[in-house]
Parts: sequence; C-alpha cells; structure tokens
Amino acid sequence: MQLPPVHSVSLSEYFVSGNVIIHETAVIAPGVILEAAPDCQITIEAGVCIGLGSVISAHAGDVKIQEQTAIAPGCLVIGPVTIGATACLGSRSTVFQQDIDAQVLIPPGSLLMNRVADVQTVGASSPTTDSVTEKKSPSTANPIAPIPSPWDNEPPAKGTDSPSDQAKESIARQSRPSTAEAAEQISSNRSPGESTPTAPTVVTTAPLVSEEVQEKPPVVGQVYINQLLLTLFPERRYFSS
Repeated sequence: MQLPPVHSVSLSEYFVSGNVIIHETAVIAPGVILEAAPDCQITIEAGVCIGLGSVISAHAGDVKIQEQTAIAPGCLVIGPVTIGATACLGSRSTVFQQDIDAQVLIPPGSLLMNRVADVQTVGASSPTTDSVTEKKSPSTANPIAPIPSPWDNEPPAKGTDSPSDQAKESIARQSRPSTAEAAEQISSNRSPGESTPTAPTVVTTAPLVSEEVQEKPPVVGQVYINQLLLTLFPERRYFSS
C-alpha cells in the first residue's frame, strides 16, 4: 500500500503540554506534539529521534520511549505505552496502549492496539447497561400466568341437554294446560241448555321424520290451541303441523 507523503510543518518548534521529560540528547522534529494528561508522564530518553508531525499522548498511563528509539514522521502514540530500546516505528503508524519490545521493526502504516484495554475502556464508559439489566432482572421472578385457551374445555357429550334447554322444556310443560282442564273451561262457559258435542276420534299415525325433527322442542301452547279448535269446530279436523 502506497502511503501519502508527509506534509511539511510550518512550525519551527514542537509543542509540549503536561509532565514531559526530554533528555538533552534527544532529537525532536518541528510540529511534534507531546501531551501528557493529569497524573500521567512522558519520558524520552537519550538518543531518541521523533520525526516530523508525530503525536505522542499519555492517557490513563505513562509513555516511556527508551534510548536510541526511532519514530518516523506522522506516527500516533497513545499511552500507556513503552517502546523498547533501539526499536523503529515506521511512518504513519498508530500505537494504542500496546508495548513494543526492544529492537523491533514496525513497518509503515501499521496499527498496534491492545484489545483487552480497549474492551475495558468501553465497559467503563457504559455503566448504564448493567443498571438496566439489574432493574429488569426482578421482573423475571413473577412471570405472567398464561391465558387459558377456550379449546381446553371439552364440549358436552352428544345427547345430553344443556341447562338452558332443560329450563326451556320445563317452562313449556308448565305453560301447557292439560286436556281435561281445557274441556272443563269450555263446558263452564256454555249455557245449561246447550248440548256438549262430542269430539270426533282422531287417529294419528306417527310420521316418519328424521331424528333431528323429533329432537325439536314443542311450541308453547300448540296442544292447547289444537284442543280448543277441535271442541269449537267438531265438523273439521285439524291436523297439527
């Protein structure tokens, strides 16, 4: 991979911020930034060479660059980092919280990162996720009771009457007057001189109907109406439908 060239820096001096210790024999090019966060330190030992436009930042730990180390232009070093003696870091390389052993050659454009430290940093920056899970955990102790299915109940056996059908049948029997009571009411309404006509004998045969028709409940008051019509009109025969 071909890297772009390092642009020249207009500044003739490098920038230092925080607790930075530089040996008098170290060589630092213009435009270099050395920045140490509070409670952190950057130590540059004898014979160290830092190229043009490099940035070294001590964050959450110290940065120590041992003697005779060469850092090419355009590098980024974020601590805590320890670079061993006589190591060489290629141009435009990035080192994030990863130590480099002595006499190691890092090619240009490399990325060195400590994944364990990265995971710890992400976990410390998001404490709200643990609190959310702790708040949600008590809800699992009281699960919601399942809703019973209407198909779990077995249907009533075929041939058995439901309570509503039995109530309808009892009401029909109570409202249906007997034949003797109907005859007494009609005879009491007639005058003494009138003769009571005899009702003709009606021979009924059992019709051939299906079982579904036989199971239908009788109409309320139908028998009473039939007896009344036979008494009032004996010359006609009334067949109930």
